[in-house]
Amino acid sequence: MQERISNYKIIYAIPKYIEGKGDLSLVLDSSGKEIIMNFHIRSFIRKLAFENYIDLVSIKRRLQKQFGQKNLLPYPINSELILIPVKVRIPKLKKDGAFGYINYLWVKEIERQEGYSQVFFKNNTSLKVLQGYQSIKTKMIQGAWIQDCFLPQAQYKINRSQEFQCREELQQIIGQLIGVYREL
Repeated sequence: MQERISNYKIIYAIPKYIEGKGDLSLVLDSSGKEIIMNFHIRSFIRKLAFENYIDLVSIKRRLQKQFGQKNLLPYPINSELILIPVKVRIPKLKKDGAFGYINYLWVKEIERQEGYSQVFFKNNTSLKVLQGYQSIKTKMIQGAWIQDCFLPQAQYKINRSQEFQCREELQQIIGQLIGVYREL
């Protein structure tokens, strides 16, 4: 069984090209450990959303309306993970992503550098970002709005025993459906 991405306290997730493997995702967790995920950054976001029972299409529509922009929107995964898009590389190929995601809740400080910005995190790590200071600050304001206004109204509490109970019920229903299908 594959380990859940949600088990990590994610500081950032960025695209990383690894020779012989292709375009993968590099995740930094709160302990400072770098984890290579064997899938593209877009797949990483989709898997996170799936594990957290989130409909990305609906959230994207609501945030597009709120922020008045179509792309490069934050992803409010849960109360401990609000992912803010930041440009971290210049893509080699058209399908290579230039953007990664930083966890808004872990950002300590943003510094202007010549031609880029440096984002410092609460676990004393940092990330070079190929965007201007003001651009990142704008994304941070969006993250603050998500934390203060969007998440409190959008989420409900579910404890782990409820989650496992729901999964067991779903497994039973799926098993019954497969049985009916086989009889057809």
